[in-house]
Amino acid sequence: MIIEELPVDNNYALANMQVWSEPLTKPDHAFVCFEPTVGSEDALNRPADRLTIAPHSSRQIVLQLTAKPTSTLSPG
Repeated sequence: MIIEELPVDNNYALANMQVWSEPLTKPDHAFVCFEPTVGSEDALNRPADRLTIAPHSSRQIVLQLTAKPTSTLSPG
């Protein structure tokens, strides 16, 4: 899977994207969480590095997700 930010008005908003889910053994595993940040990969633990959008405002971030199989099964 490739996750690519596309520019909005020739600007990029993100420095990093943290993507995670729960293990298959957990009952709430049927999701994937995308957490964009503007700092390092540990940014969710530092408020200054989080992507902050003020209340009653909006910000457009365009992500393009591309997936392709890593192998194919042959019939037979």
